[in-house]
Amino acid sequence: MLSLISSWTTTLSLIFGGCCSNAITLEQLTLEYPNVGSVLTLFQFLLISLHGLPKFIVWTKFGPRFRPRRVPLTYYLLQVALFYFVSLLNNAAFAYRIPMAVHIIFRSGGLIISLILGWLISRKRCVFSLPEVRELICF
Repeated sequence: MLSLISSWTTTLSLIFGGCCSNAITLEQLTLEYPNVGSVLTLFQFLLISLHGLPKFIVWTKFGPRFRPRRVPLTYYLLQVALFYFVSLLNNAAFAYRIPMAVHIIFRSGGLIISLILGWLISRKRCVFSLPEVRELICF
């Protein structure tokens, strides 16, 4: 039992400590430099791309080539470009000096907006599985 409590304590402290320190650092940076969010987003995308690139490259006698993909590269690049654009728009909010808590709440509203648009456009209905709300089912 003591091992379980120790494991949970370590896990929760690392998750909340990392998340909170990240949010505090970002808030302090954006208060001092409102446009730093765009630069951080650019470096985040570059770092993640460079980290994942070796998994998608195979070396041939003609040099490096991309591995065969199930999803065409144009669809993937379009999705990444849209995600990058949305991230830049979210970072533009820092120029208005809104509090980090408000910014996090607005960024978290994407699921609700997606549900509303699915209901309006596609006439989808979504329900939560009960008694424990662990799954969202849309039909």
